[in-house]
Amino acid sequence: MSTQADIINRALIAINANDEVVNVEQEKSKEARLARRLYAPTRDGMLRAAHWNFARKTDRLSLLKAAPGTPENTSTVVVWSAATMPAQPWLYEYAYPSDALLIRSVCASPSVDAPPDAPALPAWRGTLEAGHVRYRKFDTALGTDTGGQPISVVLTDAQQAVATYTARVTSEALWDTLFQEAMVLALASRFALPLTGNIALQRSMAQQARSTLDQARASNGNEGLTTTDFVPDWLAIRGVASNSQERGYGASWSDPGFLGV
Repeated sequence: MSTQADIINRALIAINANDEVVNVEQEKSKEARLARRLYAPTRDGMLRAAHWNFARKTDRLSLLKAAPGTPENTSTVVVWSAATMPAQPWLYEYAYPSDALLIRSVCASPSVDAPPDAPALPAWRGTLEAGHVRYRKFDTALGTDTGGQPISVVLTDAQQAVATYTARVTSEALWDTLFQEAMVLALASRFALPLTGNIALQRSMAQQARSTLDQARASNGNEGLTTTDFVPDWLAIRGVASNSQERGYGASWSDPGFLGV
Protein backbone atom coordinates (compact mmCIF):
# COMPACT_ATOMS: atom_id res chain seq x y z
CA MET A 1 0.00 0.00 0.00
CA SER A 2 1.42 3.37 -1.03
CA THR A 3 2.21 5.97 1.62
CA GLN A 4 3.72 9.44 1.60
CA ALA A 5 7.15 8.03 2.47
CA ASP A 6 6.82 5.47 -0.33
CA ILE A 7 6.08 8.18 -2.93
CA ILE A 8 8.98 10.31 -1.67
CA ASN A 9 11.46 7.43 -1.71
CA ARG A 10 10.40 6.38 -5.20
CA ALA A 11 11.09 9.96 -6.31
CA LEU A 12 14.53 9.86 -4.65
CA ILE A 13 15.31 6.56 -6.35
CA ALA A 14 14.38 8.09 -9.72
CA ILE A 15 17.16 10.67 -9.35
CA ASN A 16 19.64 8.19 -7.82
CA ALA A 17 19.62 9.88 -4.42
CA ASN A 18 21.39 7.92 -1.71
CA ASP A 19 19.30 8.57 1.41
CA GLU A 20 15.82 7.28 2.18
CA VAL A 21 13.20 9.19 4.14
CA VAL A 22 11.47 7.14 6.82
CA ASN A 23 9.80 9.79 9.00
CA VAL A 24 9.06 12.83 6.85
CA GLU A 25 7.90 15.03 9.72
CA GLN A 26 10.77 14.38 12.12
CA GLU A 27 13.91 13.75 10.10
CA LYS A 28 16.38 16.61 9.60
CA SER A 29 18.03 15.38 6.41
CA LYS A 30 18.03 17.60 3.33
CA GLU A 31 15.72 15.12 1.61
CA ALA A 32 13.18 15.25 4.44
CA ARG A 33 13.29 19.06 4.61
CA LEU A 34 12.68 19.29 0.86
CA ALA A 35 9.84 16.79 1.08
CA ARG A 36 8.12 18.80 3.81
CA ARG A 37 8.24 21.92 1.62
CA LEU A 38 7.40 20.40 -1.76
CA TYR A 39 5.17 17.38 -1.22
CA ALA A 40 1.83 19.07 -0.49
CA PRO A 41 2.02 21.77 -3.23
CA THR A 42 3.16 19.16 -5.78
CA ARG A 43 0.31 16.83 -4.81
CA ASP A 44 -2.28 19.60 -5.00
CA GLY A 45 -0.96 20.80 -8.36
CA MET A 46 -1.15 17.30 -9.79
CA LEU A 47 -4.66 16.79 -8.39
CA ARG A 48 -5.77 19.98 -10.18
CA ALA A 49 -4.29 18.69 -13.44
CA ALA A 50 -7.35 16.63 -14.44
CA HIS A 51 -10.86 15.70 -13.33
CA TRP A 52 -9.57 12.56 -11.61
CA ASN A 53 -12.27 10.00 -10.89
CA PHE A 54 -10.63 8.94 -7.62
CA ALA A 55 -10.74 12.55 -6.37
CA ARG A 56 -14.29 13.36 -7.44
CA LYS A 57 -16.54 14.34 -4.54
CA THR A 58 -20.10 15.69 -4.42
CA ASP A 59 -21.43 17.56 -1.40
CA ARG A 60 -24.00 20.13 -0.32
CA LEU A 61 -22.59 23.65 -0.08
CA SER A 62 -22.97 25.76 3.06
CA LEU A 63 -25.02 28.90 2.41
CA LEU A 64 -23.49 32.19 3.55
CA LYS A 65 -25.61 34.87 1.89
CA ALA A 66 -28.77 35.10 -0.21
CA ALA A 67 -30.03 38.01 -2.29
CA PRO A 68 -33.17 39.87 -1.15
CA GLY A 69 -36.30 38.34 -2.63
CA THR A 70 -35.06 34.75 -2.53
CA PRO A 71 -36.82 32.20 -0.29
CA GLU A 72 -33.84 32.38 2.08
CA ASN A 73 -33.94 36.19 2.35
CA THR A 74 -37.34 37.85 2.36
CA SER A 75 -35.84 41.30 2.94
CA THR A 76 -36.98 44.10 0.61
CA VAL A 77 -33.72 46.03 0.96
CA VAL A 78 -32.46 47.06 -2.49
CA VAL A 79 -29.19 48.80 -1.54
CA TRP A 80 -26.41 46.28 -2.05
CA SER A 81 -24.19 45.47 0.94
CA ALA A 82 -21.16 43.18 0.91
CA ALA A 83 -21.81 42.29 4.53
CA THR A 84 -25.23 40.74 3.90
CA MET A 85 -25.56 40.06 0.16
CA PRO A 86 -23.73 37.95 -2.42
CA ALA A 87 -21.69 39.70 -5.09
CA GLN A 88 -23.84 40.97 -7.94
CA PRO A 89 -25.42 39.61 -10.07
CA TRP A 90 -25.51 36.29 -8.21
CA LEU A 91 -28.38 35.16 -5.98
CA TYR A 92 -26.39 32.99 -3.56
CA GLU A 93 -22.98 32.88 -1.94
CA TYR A 94 -21.73 29.60 -0.49
CA ALA A 95 -18.62 28.64 1.45
CA TYR A 96 -15.94 26.99 -0.68
CA PRO A 97 -15.54 23.41 0.62
CA SER A 98 -12.51 23.15 2.88
CA ASP A 99 -11.22 20.03 1.11
CA ALA A 100 -11.87 21.28 -2.44
CA LEU A 101 -9.07 22.05 -4.90
CA LEU A 102 -11.25 22.69 -7.96
CA ILE A 103 -15.00 23.11 -8.29
CA ARG A 104 -16.12 21.12 -11.33
CA SER A 105 -19.84 21.87 -11.44
CA VAL A 106 -22.75 23.20 -9.40
CA CYS A 107 -26.44 22.31 -9.47
CA ALA A 108 -29.48 22.90 -7.31
CA SER A 109 -30.72 20.16 -5.01
CA PRO A 110 -33.01 17.68 -6.80
CA SER A 111 -35.98 18.78 -4.71
CA VAL A 112 -35.60 22.27 -6.19
CA ASP A 113 -34.98 21.40 -9.85
CA ALA A 114 -37.09 18.26 -10.25
CA PRO A 115 -40.24 18.66 -12.41
CA PRO A 116 -43.65 18.46 -10.68
CA ASP A 117 -44.31 14.93 -11.92
CA ALA A 118 -40.89 13.58 -10.86
CA PRO A 119 -40.90 10.66 -8.40
CA ALA A 120 -39.99 11.37 -4.80
CA LEU A 121 -36.57 10.64 -3.35
CA PRO A 122 -34.71 8.32 -3.51
CA ALA A 123 -36.06 7.62 -7.00
CA TRP A 124 -34.91 11.04 -8.29
CA ARG A 125 -31.86 9.33 -9.82
CA GLY A 126 -33.98 8.65 -12.88
CA THR A 127 -34.80 12.33 -13.29
CA LEU A 128 -31.10 13.22 -13.28
CA GLU A 129 -30.42 10.70 -16.05
CA ALA A 130 -33.29 12.22 -18.01
CA GLY A 131 -31.63 15.63 -17.78
CA HIS A 132 -34.12 17.28 -15.39
CA VAL A 133 -31.41 18.30 -12.93
CA ARG A 134 -29.71 21.32 -14.53
CA TYR A 135 -26.13 22.26 -13.89
CA ARG A 136 -25.77 25.97 -13.23
CA LYS A 137 -23.29 28.68 -13.98
CA PHE A 138 -21.03 29.51 -11.07
CA ASP A 139 -17.99 31.55 -10.14
CA THR A 140 -15.47 31.46 -7.32
CA ALA A 141 -14.34 34.56 -5.48
CA LEU A 142 -13.02 36.06 -2.27
CA GLY A 143 -15.78 36.73 0.23
CA THR A 144 -16.20 37.10 3.98
CA ASP A 145 -17.61 34.90 6.69
CA THR A 146 -20.09 36.00 9.36
CA GLY A 147 -17.20 37.47 11.36
CA GLY A 148 -15.92 39.53 8.45
CA GLN A 149 -12.89 37.31 7.83
CA PRO A 150 -11.83 36.69 4.22
CA ILE A 151 -12.72 33.26 2.85
CA SER A 152 -13.09 31.59 -0.55
CA VAL A 153 -16.69 31.43 -1.76
CA VAL A 154 -18.79 29.97 -4.57
CA LEU A 155 -21.25 32.30 -6.32
CA THR A 156 -24.23 30.87 -8.19
CA ASP A 157 -27.97 31.18 -8.76
CA ALA A 158 -28.53 27.57 -7.68
CA GLN A 159 -30.78 27.20 -4.67
CA GLN A 160 -29.65 24.64 -2.05
CA ALA A 161 -26.54 24.19 -4.16
CA VAL A 162 -24.69 20.91 -4.54
CA ALA A 163 -21.14 20.98 -5.91
CA THR A 164 -19.03 18.33 -7.55
CA TYR A 165 -15.36 19.04 -7.06
CA THR A 166 -11.84 17.68 -7.03
CA ALA A 167 -11.06 16.93 -3.39
CA ARG A 168 -7.67 17.11 -1.71
CA VAL A 169 -7.09 13.36 -1.40
CA THR A 170 -4.26 12.96 1.10
CA SER A 171 -4.43 9.16 1.33
CA GLU A 172 -1.99 7.88 -1.29
CA ALA A 173 -3.64 4.44 -1.12
CA LEU A 174 -6.69 5.93 -2.86
CA TRP A 175 -4.73 7.33 -5.80
CA ASP A 176 -4.92 5.79 -9.25
CA THR A 177 -1.76 3.83 -10.15
CA LEU A 178 -0.81 6.05 -13.09
CA PHE A 179 -1.45 9.17 -11.01
CA GLN A 180 0.91 7.78 -8.38
CA GLU A 181 3.63 7.34 -10.98
CA ALA A 182 3.07 10.85 -12.37
CA MET A 183 3.30 12.22 -8.82
CA VAL A 184 6.56 10.33 -8.21
CA LEU A 185 8.13 11.76 -11.37
CA ALA A 186 6.82 15.27 -10.69
CA LEU A 187 8.32 15.15 -7.20
CA ALA A 188 11.57 13.79 -8.64
CA SER A 189 11.71 16.77 -11.04
CA ARG A 190 11.47 19.12 -8.06
CA PHE A 191 14.04 17.20 -6.03
CA ALA A 192 16.57 16.86 -8.85
CA LEU A 193 18.13 20.32 -8.93
CA PRO A 194 18.51 21.01 -5.18
CA LEU A 195 19.75 17.46 -4.46
CA THR A 196 21.95 16.81 -7.50
CA GLY A 197 22.50 20.17 -9.21
CA ASN A 198 21.91 18.36 -12.51
CA ILE A 199 19.78 20.51 -14.82
CA ALA A 200 19.58 17.82 -17.51
CA LEU A 201 18.25 15.34 -14.94
CA GLN A 202 15.67 17.85 -13.75
CA ARG A 203 14.44 18.40 -17.30
CA SER A 204 14.33 14.68 -17.99
CA MET A 205 12.24 14.02 -14.87
CA ALA A 206 9.87 16.86 -15.81
CA GLN A 207 9.42 15.47 -19.32
CA GLN A 208 8.76 11.98 -17.97
CA ALA A 209 6.27 13.42 -15.48
CA ARG A 210 4.47 15.26 -18.27
CA SER A 211 4.28 12.12 -20.43
CA THR A 212 2.98 10.00 -17.55
CA LEU A 213 0.48 12.71 -16.61
CA ASP A 214 -0.90 12.63 -20.16
CA GLN A 215 -1.22 8.84 -19.97
CA ALA A 216 -2.99 9.09 -16.62
CA ARG A 217 -5.41 11.67 -18.03
CA ALA A 218 -6.23 9.43 -20.99
CA SER A 219 -6.77 6.39 -18.76
CA ASN A 220 -8.91 8.43 -16.37
CA GLY A 221 -11.06 9.70 -19.24
CA ASN A 222 -11.61 6.19 -20.59
CA GLU A 223 -12.84 4.85 -17.24
CA GLY A 224 -16.54 4.76 -16.49
CA LEU A 225 -19.37 6.22 -18.56
CA THR A 226 -18.48 6.85 -22.20
CA THR A 227 -20.03 9.45 -24.47
CA THR A 228 -19.90 10.42 -28.12
CA ASP A 229 -19.83 14.10 -27.23
CA PHE A 230 -16.66 15.93 -28.18
CA VAL A 231 -15.51 19.35 -27.02
CA PRO A 232 -12.57 20.90 -28.92
CA ASP A 233 -9.54 21.94 -26.86
CA TRP A 234 -10.18 25.63 -27.56
CA LEU A 235 -13.61 25.30 -25.93
CA ALA A 236 -12.63 22.92 -23.14
CA ILE A 237 -9.91 25.28 -21.89
CA ARG A 238 -12.59 27.95 -21.47
CA GLY A 239 -14.63 25.67 -19.24
CA VAL A 240 -17.28 24.68 -21.80
CA ALA A 241 -18.37 21.19 -20.86
CA SER A 242 -19.85 18.23 -22.67
CA ASN A 243 -21.99 15.50 -21.15
CA SER A 244 -18.79 13.85 -19.99
CA GLN A 245 -17.97 17.01 -18.00
CA GLU A 246 -20.80 17.06 -15.47
CA ARG A 247 -23.49 17.61 -18.16
CA GLY A 248 -23.39 21.36 -17.77
CA TYR A 249 -21.18 24.26 -16.82
CA GLY A 250 -17.91 22.63 -15.89
CA ALA A 251 -14.50 23.97 -14.89
CA SER A 252 -11.44 23.07 -16.92
CA TRP A 253 -8.37 21.67 -15.21
CA SER A 254 -4.96 23.34 -15.10
CA ASP A 255 -1.46 22.24 -16.03
CA PRO A 256 1.07 22.05 -13.19
CA GLY A 257 3.41 24.92 -14.03
CA PHE A 258 6.25 23.54 -11.93
CA LEU A 259 6.87 20.85 -14.57
CA GLY A 260 8.04 23.61 -16.89
CA VAL A 261 7.58 21.55 -20.07
